[in-house]
Amino acid sequence: MSEDIYHVSSSMAIINGKADSDWNYPHAENDCDLNGENGLDYVSTEAQKLGYDNDMDYYLSMRPHKEPETMKQLEENWEFISDKVIGGVSFGSYEILNEGNLSFLKLTGYVSLENNGGFIQVRKKIKGLKNMNFQGIKINTRGNDKEYFIHIRTLFTLLPWQYYQGRFSVNSEWQEIESNLSEFKRSGVLLPQYIKPQHILSVALVAFGKKHRVNLEVSEIAFY
Repeated sequence: MSEDIYHVSSSMAIINGKADSDWNYPHAENDCDLNGENGLDYVSTEAQKLGYDNDMDYYLSMRPHKEPETMKQLEENWEFISDKVIGGVSFGSYEILNEGNLSFLKLTGYVSLENNGGFIQVRKKIKGLKNMNFQGIKINTRGNDKEYFIHIRTLFTLLPWQYYQGRFSVNSEWQEIESNLSEFKRSGVLLPQYIKPQHILSVALVAFGKKHRVNLEVSEIAFY
């Protein structure tokens, strides 16, 4: 197994087959729908060919985003974030380890609630997903008998504190856990209630909300 423990099934694809460069965002066409000239449910021929239900979803999928510049960045594009960005004192780190033929990401550290903090996380940006049929996310994981979280960010989570949250518990044995996207809770009412797969921008493994030592290992993250 490669060090890139995030993958999607063969039924999913990068929107329009693009793997690098920024998207050109057609503001004028999008504004037409926003102004109601075509209606929010209007579907152009181009959007239909790519499998979208309406032009709004199609144009949102093409909002500019930066792709990794090298294969190494693509495979190891994990980012550690802690509550120090808001004045907290939680700390931690992550590393990619091998155990026999198994590669896995290990997140360790300590979550403190001091200074209104309370989280550490490791996040991976992912490309836009064209396929709209998958229903959930699954992980293969083990850890220190604590509850952890998956945070998903989408095209609509514009503010740093916005996300969709799913929770899971771990023990010392490897186990596969499945979470339906419909079960993820939005962080605020300004977000759409449910996640659409083609809007997903990143997935994070998160220790959150309670002071505790963190020891979380994940060997696979996949959509199903």
